This record gives sequence, C-alpha cells and structure tokens, in this order.
Amino acid sequence: MASPWLEIVTDWFVYTDNKLSNQVSWDWADHENHFIKLFTKDEYQKVFNFVEFVLRHGVCPSEIREGVGSVLVGAQTAYIVVDGDTICPIVTEHDAATIHGAFVDLAGTPFDGAKTHLKSAGQFLSQGRYADSVRESIHSVESVARLIAPEASASLDEALRRIDAAIGLHPAFTAGVKKLYGYASDSKGIRHPLLTEETPNVDVHDALYMLCACAAFVSFLVNKGRNAGLMKQPIQQ
Repeated sequence: MASPWLEIVTDWFVYTDNKLSNQVSWDWADHENHFIKLFTKDEYQKVFNFVEFVLRHGVCPSEIREGVGSVLVGAQTAYIVVDGDTICPIVTEHDAATIHGAFVDLAGTPFDGAKTHLKSAGQFLSQGRYADSVRESIHSVESVARLIAPEASASLDEALRRIDAAIGLHPAFTAGVKKLYGYASDSKGIRHPLLTEETPNVDVHDALYMLCACAAFVSFLVNKGRNAGLMKQPIQQ
C-alpha cells in the first residue's frame, strides 16, 4: 500500500477502531476485504464518514478532493462536497448553489465559527442526525450576527436590531430568521438538551430546509456587512 494511503488508512484504524499504529498492517491486501465490505455492504453513512475522513486528512491527494465532488455530481447523486471536505445532501441545484454560495461568501472573512457550524450542519444531515443539523444551521446565523454586532452578545434578537440600525434590514428578513431561531429553540432536543427519552420531531426535510435557509441568510448578512464597510470594524453603539 503506497503512501499517502498508508498514512490515511493507518490513521483511520487508529482513530475509528482504537488500534495502535503498530497493529495496522502495511500490506494493502490485508485491508482489501474490509474496504470492499465498507463500500458494498455497510450503511451509506459509514461510507461517507470514511470519505470525509480521507478528504480532511492532511495528506489527502488533491485529485481525490477534486474527484469526489465530480463523481457525486456526475453520478447525479443527491449529495455534494462543500468546502472541499464535507458531504452534504441536496434536493435541487438551487440548494447546492445556496450552500456553495455561503462558503464562498465566508471565505476570507473572520467568520470561521459560522463556517464550522455550516459544515457540521451538512455533516450531521448526511449522518441522519437531523436535530443536530438544525442546531448547527441556526448557530451559523447566530455566529455571524454576533460577530458583526459583538456588543449584542446577549441575544440574536439584539444583534439583528443593531445590524438593522447600522445597515438596514428588511423587516421580512429579520422576522424570518427570528422565527427559525424560535423554532430551533422551542423544539425539544435541538438547541436545548432533552430531559426525557423522547426524540425531537425533526426529519430530513426540516434539516435540509434549515440548512439552506440559514446558509442563504449567512450570505445575506455577510454581503450586507461587506457592502456597508462593516467587515473590518464591528458595529458599536
């Protein structure tokens, strides 16, 4: 097994199977059946977990990062690769454009937290962890708003009020995001931990809608802030 795959596969077994590195064979033939089973018989979430592990590995070949996304699109799957290392479900090309657009708009900005939340939302969505995905989606909006208006750390509502005062937001936009935030806050097990054994009533459609809606609002806030010259200097009042 040639490098870099030796290092990638060794780390995979170390981090996922808790093996010691010296317990992992350097002969690809010893691992072939394991990966054949993974890609042909295991659940798709396990396949995606491995692919994302490869994409995020420090020695992942660049052609692999480029190729995985092309394969998913070329095979007309309902998944895309966002930000080079996260597999995310989509329904339409518009969904893909919205999600990709948010990562483009976040590039070169100080909003690393929002970027991380969006990536986590996409990853959780692929894993079927829908409530976790919804939580991360709304946190991406919260992160951007509070960074643009850091003095409003107490609430998203206050952050949006300060942003509105500085750059002007259409009432429909602020009302919309407040309702999304309210949904995520009121639904048990999304923004707050469950206190019983019940599970949050969230499915893939809820999670995908929240991801796309929050990605779009993140782009909206970033671009409004950039156009108003607020990206380098947070709002102060």
